[in-house]
Amino acid sequence: GDADDQKGKPNSKPQPSQVVTPPPTRPDTVISQADLNAVFADADSPEMKVTVDASGMIELNGMAFKGGKDRRLLLEGAQDAESNVLRFDYANNARLVGVTVEGGEEVVFRKIKFQLDTATPLTPNQAVAPVAVRGAKRVRFEQCIFLQNKVQKISTPPASDAKRVPLASLLIDVGDKPAYPQTIVDIDECYFDSNRENGGQVAIAINGPAKVTVTNTAFRPHSAFFSFRDKCTLANTDLLMKNCTCFVVGGPAFRLSDRASARVRAQNSVFSRPGGESLALSRVPGLAEPGLIYLSDAKQIRYSGEQNLYHLLNDLVELKKGGFKDSKKDFLDFLGPTSSDVNSTYISVAESANNPLTFANPLKEDSVLAFQLREEYAQPNLGLQRTWLGQAMPRAISAAPPLVKNPAPKKNIVDPDDARRKADEFANIAEALSRAKSGDVIEIKHVKDNREVEIPPIALKPGLNVTLKAHEGYQPVLVLDKAYKDKDSALFKLLEGKLQFEQLGFVLDPQALGFESQSVVHLGEAAHCAFKQCVVTLKAQSDVQLNVATLVDLNLMMKMDTAPPPARLEFHDCFIRGRGDLVSLRGSRVLNVEMKNSLVVLDGSLLDVTASDKAAMRPQDGVRWKMERTSAFTTDSIFALRSRTANGLARTDADVKGCLLVSLRPERPIVLLDMKTGDLERYLKWEGDQNSYANFDKDNVDAWKNLFGGANADFGKITLPRLTEKNMQSLWDAEPDWLRPTDQTELDRIQNVGIPADIEMKLLQPLDTEEP
Repeated sequence: GDADDQKGKPNSKPQPSQVVTPPPTRPDTVISQADLNAVFADADSPEMKVTVDASGMIELNGMAFKGGKDRRLLLEGAQDAESNVLRFDYANNARLVGVTVEGGEEVVFRKIKFQLDTATPLTPNQAVAPVAVRGAKRVRFEQCIFLQNKVQKISTPPASDAKRVPLASLLIDVGDKPAYPQTIVDIDECYFDSNRENGGQVAIAINGPAKVTVTNTAFRPHSAFFSFRDKCTLANTDLLMKNCTCFVVGGPAFRLSDRASARVRAQNSVFSRPGGESLALSRVPGLAEPGLIYLSDAKQIRYSGEQNLYHLLNDLVELKKGGFKDSKKDFLDFLGPTSSDVNSTYISVAESANNPLTFANPLKEDSVLAFQLREEYAQPNLGLQRTWLGQAMPRAISAAPPLVKNPAPKKNIVDPDDARRKADEFANIAEALSRAKSGDVIEIKHVKDNREVEIPPIALKPGLNVTLKAHEGYQPVLVLDKAYKDKDSALFKLLEGKLQFEQLGFVLDPQALGFESQSVVHLGEAAHCAFKQCVVTLKAQSDVQLNVATLVDLNLMMKMDTAPPPARLEFHDCFIRGRGDLVSLRGSRVLNVEMKNSLVVLDGSLLDVTASDKAAMRPQDGVRWKMERTSAFTTDSIFALRSRTANGLARTDADVKGCLLVSLRPERPIVLLDMKTGDLERYLKWEGDQNSYANFDKDNVDAWKNLFGGANADFGKITLPRLTEKNMQSLWDAEPDWLRPTDQTELDRIQNVGIPADIEMKLLQPLDTEEP
C-alpha cells in the first residue's frame, strides 16, 4: 500500500449521507449525531458558532458543510479535545470520508478529536479520511487531535494490488476546478497520534492547490506525515512547518508520488527517529524508510530548511528508483540550487549517544513530555513551543544549575557636554566603547540645541556584544567626524561580535569631494548588527555611494581558523531614507537579514550584491532575506544581483510577507539579474505571501508570476502625487505622507500590507521631538 499511492482515486466523492426529513432546527450545542447533521445541513446561516459537548463519541456518517464564500463556521469543543471525539469507522468502501468541508469563507475546528477506526485488513484503493477539505477559502484546526486508533500497519502489497491508497487523518483535495487559487489550511497546536502497536498510515494527504501551514504540532509514527499526490505542483502546493516535533519511525516525513511536486519549508522543527534501534531493524524491504524525504528525483521538491534538528534518520533523501542521500553534503548537492538547509543540526547514527529528547525511548511516554527536548537542545526556539492542550511546552530542568550568575549589564553614559558631564560619564562614544565589556549598554546624550554627535570611524573589539541607545529624553543623531577623509569609510566596523542600535538617528552626508563610499556599519563574516527604532538618512549630493550596511570583501580580511556563524543584520521598526542602498555586498556572502515593521524610501535598492569572479559559490552560501510588514519604495529594483560570470554569485533566498513593494521609477524589474547569461530562478528563491507590488515593469511582472507565482499577491499601480520630480532628487528629506496615495481605491488595496500605521507614527517621533 505504501507504493504508488498516487494511482488511487483521491477525488472520489463520499456517498451521499442519509437525509433526515424534516431537518431539525440547528442547535447551538452538539451532543449527538443528529445535532451535528443539523449543523452541517444548515444552508442559510452566514455565521455559526457551535459548541460540541459530547459525553462519549459522535459517529461521523458522511456529512458535509457547504456554502458560499461568505459563510463561516466555528465548531469548538466545550473542554479539551479528548472530551469531544468525532469518530469515523471505515468499512469496505461503504463511506470514504467522515465529514467534508466543501465551501465557505472560513471553517474552524477547535478542541476536537477526530478518530479513525477500521477493521478492514487491506489498505483501501481510494482516498479515505475522517475529515476532508474539498472547498472553503480557509480551514483552521486549533488544539485538535487526529488519532488513527484501529488501523492496520502498511505492508508490501501483492503486485496485482498496487493501487492501494493509504488512509489519512486529514485529506486536502480541492478537485479539478477549485474556487480559490490555493485553499489555505492552518494547523496549529495539534497532535497527530497513532496506534501504539502499528503506528499510523498517513497523517496529512495533499492533492492539489493548497497552502498548508503547520505550527506547534506533534507527530507520532506514521508511514508518512505528509503525502503529496498527483495534482500537487510547485506552482500550487506549499507546505510550511514551524516548531513541530516528529517521531520518524514508520516511514518518511515527506512522501511525494511519482507525478507530484511541492514547495516545502521546515523551520525550527525536530525530525527524530527515537529509541536508538539499529538501521537494520528499522529498514523494511519494499517500504519507504524512516527518513526525511521520499521521491523520484530532485525536480519534484523545493525544500527550505532552517534551524532544524535531524536525529538518527536513516536517510535525508530516499529515491524510489534506488539510492539514499545520508550526509548533509549529499543531501544539499542532490536538491540543487533551488533548495537549501541552513543552521540545522545533524545527529548521525555514529552520534547516537547524543539524544536530544528527555526520554531515552519517548515512544513509551503518553504525555506531552514525550516530545520534550533536553535543556541543551531546547534553545533557541526549537521544537514544540506550545502543545495541543493550549499550554506552553514544559521545559526540561537542568541537571546542574550554573554556579555563577552572570553580572547585570553595566549602563554607561556618553555626554559630550563638559559642563553637564558627571565624573563616571564618558566624553564620547569611542571612549565608552574602548572601556565596554560584553553585555554593556551605552546611553547617548547630546549637547543643547544640537542633536548631532560626531564620531570618528570606530573599529569594535572582536567578540564584543554591546548596545548603543538614546538616553531617555534625548534623540541623538550620529554623524561622521568631518576631519576623517578615508575614501571608503564607516561610522562603525564590526568584524566579530554583536552591535545593537536603539532609538538612534544616523546621517551620512559626505559633502567633500574625494569619497568613494560611506556606510553606517562595515560588517565582517561573524558580525551581528541590529537596528531597532532607528532613523537612517543617506544624504548624497554627489556620486558618493552610500549604504546603511556594507559587508566587506573577504579577500581583505584575515581568514578565521573555524567556520564562523553567518553574519546577521536586523531592522525592526526603522525609517530609512535617501540616496543609496540598504545593504551592499562586495562578493557573495553568507548573510541573514531580517526586516520587520519598517519604512524604506531609497534612490537605490534594498540589496545590492556585486559578486566576485574569483571562486565558485555554493547556492546555500548566499543571502537569506526575511521581511514582514514593511513598506519599501525604491528607484531601482528591490534586489540587484550582479556578476560578470556565473561562478561568483550565490543564490538569494527571500521570505517576504505582508509587504508593500513600490517602484519609484517606471520599467524597473522587481529583482534585477545583471549578468550576461543566466536564469533568475537559479539565483533567486522567492517565497511571497500577501504582498502588494506596484509600478514595476509589466512584462517583468508577468514573468515573475510564472517563476514565483502570484497567489495571495496584488500587482498594480499606485500614484503618489506628493512625490514630485523635484523632491525625488532629495529623498533624504522624505516624510511618510510623500508615500501615501490619495486615491481611495488604491488606499483600500494596500491597507493591510506594509508598515502598520501605529508603528509608522512612532517612527516620526525622533524627527519631531524638541530639544531637551
